[in-house]
Amino acid sequence: MKILKKLALIFIISSVIFVLFDLRNEYSEATQVLKKDSLSNNFEREFLDEIEPGCNLLENKKYDERENFDISLTIPDSKRWNSNLIKGKLRDGARIAETYKNQQYAFFTFKDKKSDQICFLESEVRISGDATDHINIEKMIASLDVELLNDNLFGFTDFKLFLPESRHYENEIFVTTLVSELGYLAPTSFFIDIDVNGINSRYIFQEKINKIFIESRNFKEGPILESYEQIAWGERDWFTTNTLVPPKINNKTWLRKSIDNQEFAKFAIEKVHKLKIYGIDEGDLDKYMCVDCVLNYESLNTVNSNYLKEYQLMLTVLRAHHGLSFSDRKYYVDPNTEFLYSIYYDGTPTLLNNQDGNLVLNPSELGEKQWEKKVPVLNLSQENIENLVSKIENLKYRDFIKKLEEKGLDSNTFLFTENEFKEYLIEDVEDYSSELNLVNNQSLESYLNSNTEKIEQFMFLFEENDKYEICEIDLITCEEFILPEDALVDVLSGDFFYEDKILIFIGNKTSIKINSDKKFINYKIYKNDQMNYSVYFIEDATFKYEKNVLTIENPTPGFRALIDSESLINEKIIFISNSNNIQYSPTLLTGCINIINSDLVNFEFQSNFSGCEDSLNIINSSGSINSVNIQNTKYDGLDLDFSNLKINSLIINNAGNDCSDFSYGNYEIQKALLTNCEDKGISIGEKSYFKGVEIETALSNIGIATKDSAITNIKNYKSNNDSYCIANYRKKQEFGVPRVKIEELICSSKNIYDQADKILDQN
Repeated sequence: MKILKKLALIFIISSVIFVLFDLRNEYSEATQVLKKDSLSNNFEREFLDEIEPGCNLLENKKYDERENFDISLTIPDSKRWNSNLIKGKLRDGARIAETYKNQQYAFFTFKDKKSDQICFLESEVRISGDATDHINIEKMIASLDVELLNDNLFGFTDFKLFLPESRHYENEIFVTTLVSELGYLAPTSFFIDIDVNGINSRYIFQEKINKIFIESRNFKEGPILESYEQIAWGERDWFTTNTLVPPKINNKTWLRKSIDNQEFAKFAIEKVHKLKIYGIDEGDLDKYMCVDCVLNYESLNTVNSNYLKEYQLMLTVLRAHHGLSFSDRKYYVDPNTEFLYSIYYDGTPTLLNNQDGNLVLNPSELGEKQWEKKVPVLNLSQENIENLVSKIENLKYRDFIKKLEEKGLDSNTFLFTENEFKEYLIEDVEDYSSELNLVNNQSLESYLNSNTEKIEQFMFLFEENDKYEICEIDLITCEEFILPEDALVDVLSGDFFYEDKILIFIGNKTSIKINSDKKFINYKIYKNDQMNYSVYFIEDATFKYEKNVLTIENPTPGFRALIDSESLINEKIIFISNSNNIQYSPTLLTGCINIINSDLVNFEFQSNFSGCEDSLNIINSSGSINSVNIQNTKYDGLDLDFSNLKINSLIINNAGNDCSDFSYGNYEIQKALLTNCEDKGISIGEKSYFKGVEIETALSNIGIATKDSAITNIKNYKSNNDSYCIANYRKKQEFGVPRVKIEELICSSKNIYDQADKILDQN
């Protein structure tokens, strides 16, 4: 009877709220439409890749400035929204049914507390989360999944707003920040106050694991993997154990971009399958709480294996073991290095305990000799222990605390010092030992047959010699299968059904059973006795090394060279082709020559007649380059990403697209001459800072283009017969408009395009 009275009260209150919201929302929605129309009428596209400017009020704002705004979220169809909240909480047991998570139009209103200026951001929202703890029925609020439609918020276009209780309050922010500071991948998370349909609440803002997440961590976009977790849920209740939860690709847009992306995604899926295959058999589930945490790390090369082992140990010590379950893990595979990274998500950590408003460290459970049994780690070495201890000891605690303060945690409530905190973590790391002597005893057959409760839901897709084979769960009933055209994207992302069963891609039956310690599985290696670095390459070319000069000639069409994690001091590379290189490669390396994660000192590069997407691509590297001279490149000349580099001399002539591209980094060019560039002489984007001293462009579409929150600062710039001397505009939703400063400008065409009047100085 008490429950019925409570429900009746909830429905009465909800009905009143509906009326009030409807009155308010009619006005808000009308205001939003007017605002939207106003923006549309004022914007005229100048270039094909240009998008309209965002809200000036939020231009290039960071999340630590959020307290300067009153923030509200209006969901116009409040009746449907609140109905979904009530039904999602009360109708289907411990799980929120997917039928209540449909997207609805909404918009954010940002009001500057000082100026009263207002900004609107259109969005789509839905209820987020699996369990009903993501809905607070008394306050009529829920965790939210948000997709912004026309702008970004603090550089994010897609994010979650979690009810703090669903992520253990301060624990989620503390642990995600710490995991990031220790060198692992974790989403940015912070407290934020938002009024949702008149109800003011505190949320945990957390960025989504997507393209923006990957690129903001200095990686190129590649496959992001997660499990088919939804198929392991019961009909109305909790998670069904002993059920196969294989990996799938969650960034479908990236898959669609090219066949090469899809082929690399197959490689990535097979790589993750191998982690689970030959792990602990599901029959040991009664013995260990987290049997699917025990993975076959030895299927990877030593460096990658150690990285994942240490990550697992760290999350165990942080009491965030929920994020170690195979069904909850997310992965990213770097398309350039083939390295597999684990991404923190949904660890539900319990490291901190709130005692009367103060935060203390929960007592360790290691003393009970139960923790390691719950979350075992296979073959943990002393080196793994020492590496983690070193990371903890070298943690810049003051910087860590500052970041926590910016995210809404008050460090004055911490009842522990820096030394106490580090000693707490180090003690647990050093005391962690597995006396279980666990053995990898699983087979491919037992892995695929681990879904004893939902066996009817799957069929498996294998690939061998460019042919597909479809198999029933027993792996005996198999037949050749012709995959429908354009179906591969759906298969790899878990959206393809065959005879009402989910078709799961496994990989090659032969290779999936073979472990390899090789750094790059499909690459050959060139290294001369005189060289202090190695070159990995695909297909063939003529190599010659003499007196610090590496000459590469006569490459076959698919040739790509990769230099990874090296020191190139006073080295020179000469690349001579006949322009027969294919533009894109199955390796996903865009450059004919690719330098990644390296240190450069007085490096030199020279090329002629390259046919790759880039003649030279340098990623996540730093140092100095004496000279770059690129002639007659079929597409782009020089491409620098996520790097910090100084170039003394840059000469590029006759490029089929951009002569040079600079993104996500800091770049300084002393002298540059860029001529006959089909598109841009210099393209600067993605928050880059570009400094030039003597820059000259000629006979190009655009001399210098600055985009997407980049800053360009040039002392002397001369543009000869370029269609546009300067173009300054926004290209990607997650960024704002850029800024340009040129002290001395000679522009023969007199054509300058500045989308939002952000050129700081022009003489």
